[in-house]
Amino acid sequence: MSDSTRAGGKTSAEPGGGAAGVPVPVAPAHPRAFRPLLLASLAFHAAIFLACLAGLCRFTARLDNDFARAALGEHAVFALRTNLALLPMYALLALAGTVVLYPAARAAAARGLRPAGIAALAFPALALLHLLAAVRFYRMHPEFADGPVQPLTLAAQELAPRWLAELLLGERIVAAAWLGGALLDLWYAALGARAFGRLTARARRQVGAGVGLAGVAIVGFVAVGFAGGAVPGLSPIGAASAAAATAPARPLNLLILGSDSLRADHLGINGYPRPTTPRLDAWGARAVNFQQAYVPAASTLESWLSFLTGQYPHTHGIRQMFPARAEIEAVPRRSPLLPALLRRAGYRTAAIGDWCSSMFHLADFGFDEVEAGDWQAFSSSVADATARAHIVLPWYFHNELGHKLYPTLRTIAKFTTPEIVVGRIERRLEEYARADRPFCLVGFLSCTHLPYHCYGDYNRLFCDPAYDGPLRYGLNFEVDKFIRGQTDFPITPRDVQQVVDLYDGCVRQFDDCAGRVLDTLDRLGLADRTVVLVTSDHGDDLYEPGVTIGHGVTFLGGDQGNRIPFLLRAPGFAPRNVERIVRSIDLAPTLYDLLGLPPPAGMDGVSLRPYLAGTADDLGLEFFGETTYLLFQRSIPGVEPVAVPRLDRTLRIDPDFSYNLVLRDEARAWVMATKQRCIRTERWKLVRIPCAQGEVVKLFDVTADPHCERDLAGQGLAIERELFARLERWEADGGRADGGEGVEGGLEGK
Repeated sequence: MSDSTRAGGKTSAEPGGGAAGVPVPVAPAHPRAFRPLLLASLAFHAAIFLACLAGLCRFTARLDNDFARAALGEHAVFALRTNLALLPMYALLALAGTVVLYPAARAAAARGLRPAGIAALAFPALALLHLLAAVRFYRMHPEFADGPVQPLTLAAQELAPRWLAELLLGERIVAAAWLGGALLDLWYAALGARAFGRLTARARRQVGAGVGLAGVAIVGFVAVGFAGGAVPGLSPIGAASAAAATAPARPLNLLILGSDSLRADHLGINGYPRPTTPRLDAWGARAVNFQQAYVPAASTLESWLSFLTGQYPHTHGIRQMFPARAEIEAVPRRSPLLPALLRRAGYRTAAIGDWCSSMFHLADFGFDEVEAGDWQAFSSSVADATARAHIVLPWYFHNELGHKLYPTLRTIAKFTTPEIVVGRIERRLEEYARADRPFCLVGFLSCTHLPYHCYGDYNRLFCDPAYDGPLRYGLNFEVDKFIRGQTDFPITPRDVQQVVDLYDGCVRQFDDCAGRVLDTLDRLGLADRTVVLVTSDHGDDLYEPGVTIGHGVTFLGGDQGNRIPFLLRAPGFAPRNVERIVRSIDLAPTLYDLLGLPPPAGMDGVSLRPYLAGTADDLGLEFFGETTYLLFQRSIPGVEPVAVPRLDRTLRIDPDFSYNLVLRDEARAWVMATKQRCIRTERWKLVRIPCAQGEVVKLFDVTADPHCERDLAGQGLAIERELFARLERWEADGGRADGGEGVEGGLEGK
């Protein structure tokens, strides 16, 4: 082959050739491709970043609430910093796009395409990659169809051809991606081998030695980690079990699993006809099932504090969900907190959850470690809106890399899925199985919380495939309207059924998550020395008679807002059903009893060991409760309720409390003035309701009227006077009016 036809250089017969026809070396094709491609990718992603930032600003400016105005006003610098924190994610995408498109760009450069042409073609190619990712993501996660990216999400859901959707959602696209990646790796390996062959013998030996040492280090790390169980996911299954079997006796462990807003009456083990909880039904058949368990306040923060302290809200002092810093930090000093006392007794303690577990960040409740979201912080709301507005979302939603590049993703509602949380719980259990100390682990998920967004099979499991209304993927909450108190929207009976169907899909999702954790407990040999509770912080209204949606706003319409699942499995206790009333305030006293620890003073609850052991049939317990901060409007037939101010007019952003939302001082009297109070026995339920025209008292026979539709107050029943007096005494005595003697007998006459 002559020099004039050689592909690698130019000759004197060509423009730029040497005078004597000797080839003059020039830069090879690939540097002329890489640089313009990289610059084009950086420019493309910079333009996208600025466009998304501008869209977020326009979207926020259209909102009519004080929080949005704060984000564009006094906290604008903070909001801008939150957006700038996404730049590393964009930069990584720019580099990845360059790598993916480089083979094509290099081939085009070798055929004479100029750098400007390479850059021009890179823009539509990168746009296509992002479009494909967006279509697949928003079809899998339609719950993100709001905010400034709503036009794209709607197009992804409605306009993409069915064949394209099936391709993007199916396993073929995943297989194609792996195959394409493998081919690209082979191509780069060939380039590397070619470059390696051009090195000197000494250089080749040095490179080979370096690669060999790296390989030995990697193999050694994996081997040591596998043998010692230090590498997550690589611990031999039998190792922990064998160690557990031969370990000396030590105190029992404690595992609490829960899902926010999980209703007791939607579990199969409690008689629900749908197969919502096959895993928990099987596990619960070997546990003690407390079928009438109630929380004193159907709100996450207040409820969890009652769990952990054994106290009513007006004893531990937190009576609404937006406390000031001084209020929440006073709780550990005033009330006995279970995790803190267990930690003092030598336990390792941790709380792991998603956004619904944000209350564990508010103060030191005794957990060594907290892995949870922080939705009550204004910073989290800004981060949520920021991530939703940017095109990086589809690429970083489901992987740990995104959480490392942008740690705030861990605090955002929908970015830490229940499956991610379960993985963290499993890894923590594997770590605990190798330790020589007992543990207290709380895992709390948002599976069943409003707006009932679930995806994949869960979204379709119980829903009517013919339903084409506005609630296909969950309840529609427009943040701006919600903040301004507009929580009611037109709904048909078919819509109501769709809401129930979606909720049941969410229950099934939690069932699978809980099943995974319980299986891990068995696999690691921990089940026989661990007390396990499956429960919730409260239930939820689902358009039963007299109510709409929400929780913590009323005691009318039934018990579903305050009744919770309460499945307790403890070594040495036989399975049984307990149909008597128990309260979440009884959990802490029961756990101290089961774990062999002295109970602290000041608890309002009692130990349920007699029910667990079958030595008592009736402890004579009654349920006392109060409503909480009114996130939802409530209507009461026949009376005018107390007016509910807007959310943004009762809360403020506290920069000195991690930018948390806290209740304004002037709004405290309003919160207390709107509280309903309730006392419930096995048969009767009395509710005191503050109204615009004064207090209204209602009495219901819940055995005959479970949805509380027939008011028996004012008919001269002696039970009404007795219950009213006991409710007043409960409030006056700080929650300690529960003497256990009951009020059923002899009080039914007029």
